[in-house]
Amino acid sequence: MIDRLIERLPNLGRAQLAGMRIKGMHRRNVSPEDKEIHRFIDAIDSEFLRRKTPPHNGWTTGVHGDPRYLMCEGQRVGVVQRMETHRHSNGDVYLAEVLGQFLPEQFRRVDDARLAVERAFSGNLQKISDQPNLGKRLM
Repeated sequence: MIDRLIERLPNLGRAQLAGMRIKGMHRRNVSPEDKEIHRFIDAIDSEFLRRKTPPHNGWTTGVHGDPRYLMCEGQRVGVVQRMETHRHSNGDVYLAEVLGQFLPEQFRRVDDARLAVERAFSGNLQKISDQPNLGKRLM
């Protein structure tokens, strides 16, 4: 079933892709071991990045509602996505992830979410550089 959904991704609009990614993220929260849902979310991300050439380093741009990707050396390392529309009753509307892992907090402002992703990614790079054997394996 996932393969059929993935095959259809190029034919879907941006809003449909964003909505499917949100549903996939919710499912991933419920079943984090489900490899198929991870593959599905990765396919959606690849489709978004295929449609508009991402920067080699830095944040992607897009239309309202698109996930924003942090790129490092041409690789997707972080994502910020708006999960719902701002209302006075909701304070947590952006989810952020780094290297496929959700950050524990949610954010009301996209700039706060982006900054948290950048800091978390920098922290991961520092951990890698502190472990010489791991750093050599990654290069």
